[in-house]
Amino acid sequence: TAGTGATTLPMEIFSRIRIGVKPDINALSVLLILVSGAVAFIAEWLRYRSVENQQ
Repeated sequence: TAGTGATTLPMEIFSRIRIGVKPDINALSVLLILVSGAVAFIAEWLRYRSVENQQ
């Protein structure tokens, strides 16, 4: 439970969902997810290539 005047994270998320999220926030979120995925993919690819060269 939250104290007086405090808002818990789930309450904040659900209130923002009801109000609606701006399209620019959605676009930024998608870009961040894509960049994170690309960085993870490249790092894994480089690791795999390094292991393959050692054998």
